Amino acid sequence: MNFLAIRYLLSKKRQTILTLIGITLGTAGYVAISGIMLGFQTYLLDQFINSDCHVRIQARDEPVDEKFVRETLFDEGAKINWIAPPSGRRGEDNIENVPAWTERLDRDPRVEAYALQLNYPVLTQFAKITTSTQLIGMSPEDFLRVSKIEPYVTHGSFMNLSKGAFQIMVGEDLLTKLGARIGDSILLSLGQKGSQAFKIIGTFRFGMRNKDEGTIYGRLADVQTLNHSPSKVSSIAVRLIDTDNSLEFAKEASGRSKELVQSWEQINENTLSVFKTQDIVRYSMTIAILVVAGFGIFNVLSMTVTQKRKEIAILRSIGYEPTDITGLFLTQGTILGFVGGALGLLIGYLICVMLSHIEVTPGRALGMGHMLISFEPKTYFIAFCCAFFSSAISSFIPARGAGKMEPMDIMRSDG
Repeated sequence: MNFLAIRYLLSKKRQTILTLIGITLGTAGYVAISGIMLGFQTYLLDQFINSDCHVRIQARDEPVDEKFVRETLFDEGAKINWIAPPSGRRGEDNIENVPAWTERLDRDPRVEAYALQLNYPVLTQFAKITTSTQLIGMSPEDFLRVSKIEPYVTHGSFMNLSKGAFQIMVGEDLLTKLGARIGDSILLSLGQKGSQAFKIIGTFRFGMRNKDEGTIYGRLADVQTLNHSPSKVSSIAVRLIDTDNSLEFAKEASGRSKELVQSWEQINENTLSVFKTQDIVRYSMTIAILVVAGFGIFNVLSMTVTQKRKEIAILRSIGYEPTDITGLFLTQGTILGFVGGALGLLIGYLICVMLSHIEVTPGRALGMGHMLISFEPKTYFIAFCCAFFSSAISSFIPARGAGKMEPMDIMRSDG
């Protein structure tokens, strides 16, 4: 049966080759585009999950309106006449009961580690250059357990922050912007609360300009001293044993407290929605290409069935059953799908390899300055299945029509 199927395909070499090209291009296109998109997505997800926490606990940034004042200061049902309705926002941004949170996190078996943090926007000055940055105070030991940041460090170590007071780690882009070097001291200012010189002992590079140019890490105690608030904590970064539990953990913790608890999915919701759009685009494009290839298979087999009517009649006369004839033409479609899918995987892989050697902005990403391409096996499996099953489905109708042909009907129509 396979011999006859191949023989029939080779009898129409031109149509067969064109059909194979369509399947191959569709499969290769899906692999290449998926490699590009998933490579970028993998890089960003690594940034979200490893360079930061899984769950963040922080004070709610609530507006001060009539509802907030009524619920906070007055009994239920109290009648209030406002001369002017209250407006504005809460002035404090610290977590009020830190010990309760630490006790709860210590007891929770889902929590791998957590780190207390104090974040503030500061003015950063070196020589005549002044810029605005985000100062993050934390315990280096706890922070390294929560955030897998060490691979992004380009000079020094976060653990060195514990070896002295008023030392910081800065992004390489910020260092370049200020014109400073390792070992220099820069002035960090909180406005009316004063300023303090901090010594640069190390650098990091995430490959994201807003973080590399606008983030500074220091010891929690030093940031509290700068802010004149010895026990203040603005957020708690939490790392879970299982990342998939982050959303459930955040919703559960948020419902039991007045603090704002968000998972990494909620914090990066807008970016993740872009990922979904990218997935829809690549799947839609691939489906469109394979549908065109499917019509090619349908046309080739339909023409073959028409041109091989006498051969079908002979096969039926010597004992071939209708199911055998159907299987003969269905086999042709699956052969096209198998060969086209395999060639598409090979070509798609070679394209991805070539793309992974294309140099982009040097040194600005984990890909060592080259395009980040994903070689995830799941992509190749999906691509091959799409090619194979679309070919099988496209060949089913002409194969079924061939199986229904009766020898006498064919003879009469040809006569």
